[in-house]
This record gives sequence, structure tokens and C-alpha cells, in this order.
Amino acid sequence: MPPNAGSVRQAARLSHDWKMTSSPGCVIERLADGTIRFSLTDPQISWLRIDYQARIQFGQAELVIETPFTLTVRGRSNRLDPNDRAGLGPFTALYPDTAADILMARNGDLGMTFASGTRLNVPPHPQYEAWSLGGFSCVPGGF
Repeated sequence: MPPNAGSVRQAARLSHDWKMTSSPGCVIERLADGTIRFSLTDPQISWLRIDYQARIQFGQAELVIETPFTLTVRGRSNRLDPNDRAGLGPFTALYPDTAADILMARNGDLGMTFASGTRLNVPPHPQYEAWSLGGFSCVPGGF
């Protein structure tokens, strides 16, 4: 297990033998099938921020999305890009929802389900860090 949140990112890149770690507001657990579960201390969205990234604050934990992602609301999929701020309307409508489940697939694909049923998916990007949460990030190209 990595000794602190700062080493989570490095541990994720170098070693797959850790089982659980935490950072302020987030517990990160590797499941038996290799997926990673993120459990938030405060799963209610505190606020959203948009600049060159799309950010969701959950108490002390923050999800930072740096590359295109999909937000599915009531069965309608919206392909969104943090660099296309004019097209992020569906993202802003997330507030004030609550995260119900957050899993990272073995390849680095992040899936988040909200209490409303809305689903957020951030796939790995071949050149850039796609997302980060609780000190853990998806490296370029995924895992």
C-alpha cells in the first residue's frame, strides 16, 4: 500500500500490488478483478469548475477531466470536451447531484454513476492524462 496520496500516482504507474490507499476525501481500493473503486467521503457535488478542464468538487476530493468524455443523461449520450466550453451545458446540469459509484476499468477508463442515473465516462487518452481523482490519475495511453 502506498504510504500517502502523493505516491498513489507513482504506485499506479509502477506497481499493481497495492490493495487500498486514501487521500483527503477519497479512499481508493483495488478490487480482485483489477478494477479500482473510488469511495468519496462526501459524494455530493460541492461545485463545478470549467477552465481548460472540467472539474467536479466532492467535499475535499476533486475529479479533474482534461480530455473528451461522455455524459449520458436519461439515455442520451453527450460527447463533451473541456476545451469546448460552449458545449458543456449538460456537464453544468450535474450540479447538485451525488456520486453513487465510481470505478476505473483495468485500461484506465473511468466510469461514474450519479444518484440521478446520469453516467459519466472518461476514456484514456493516447497522449494526455485524461483524468485525476484523489491523487490518482489516468496516465497517457491508459494502463
